[in-house]
Amino acid sequence: MYYKLGDMKQAVSKFEETLQIDENNEDALSFLGKIYLKDKVNHNKAQQFYERVTKINPHNDSAYYG
Repeated sequence: MYYKLGDMKQAVSKFEETLQIDENNEDALSFLGKIYLKDKVNHNKAQQFYERVTKINPHNDSAYYG
């Protein structure tokens, strides 16, 4: 919801909360990767999230195409 509203700070917070409950939540990992990829400074952080997704599910297209 926050992601769609453009509130990235809240979106990051909620996705991180989700990962505290389920550290392998592909959606949360993918969206965090997408958020950090859009941030011109945090491409390395985005890559870390996407790599986690591919380890969980190598067929998750969002991890390859952002």
